Amino acid sequence: PTPGLSNQPTYMTWTNSPDDENSWSTPTELVEPVELGSAMDASFSPIIESDGSLKALWRTWVDCPTPQTKCSVIHTATATDWRNSGTYEYSQHNIFGGDKYELPQGVQDPFLWKDEDGVYHALFTYMIKDA
Repeated sequence: PTPGLSNQPTYMTWTNSPDDENSWSTPTELVEPVELGSAMDASFSPIIESDGSLKALWRTWVDCPTPQTKCSVIHTATATDWRNSGTYEYSQHNIFGGDKYELPQGVQDPFLWKDEDGVYHALFTYMIKDA
């Protein structure tokens, strides 16, 4: 793990009755950052498709080409069964293209949605105050 950066696992839990505190599933570990070899977070806002598969975005925090600067790199994640963490796959590909680190200092908290034409869209939060 990278000292001082996110190196905690990501968990999920779900319910069909959010007002019932006893209805939540047992938390399931989705990913351990050490397994991906990077400081990361999986602040998923996933899309669960009608067939139970999942599409999501996640982020790594890496050294930028600019000295002493960190950059966010956004990647995709997929699963064939959103409830089964063993089906999750985490791409290492930068969705903004190759080895470009176009997001110095970082974006976070990707929000993903699919419109009525089946086109995927995403919003991100820029995490630095003086952008």
